[in-house]
Amino acid sequence: MYELNYSDRTGKVSSIQCGNMSIPLCEANTDYQDFLKWNSEQNTPLDLKSTIPVVIPEPARNLAAEVDKINLLLRITKDV
Repeated sequence: MYELNYSDRTGKVSSIQCGNMSIPLCEANTDYQDFLKWNSEQNTPLDLKSTIPVVIPEPARNLAAEVDKINLLLRITKDV
């Protein structure tokens, strides 16, 4: 019924998914209160303090510079 959503930047729980509804972690939110009640009644409750590993993306390659280097090498070997 409920699933935890994680931030891809921090790895921490960022919201709770219930069907097509995303519930923010906000004490004043009645849907969040319903989730907390439901979660407390489960044999194995969802852990709101759980985290996932964060993968930091590698910087984008500069393909134009790589092509320029290849073209330069081709010109050098052609001249030799």
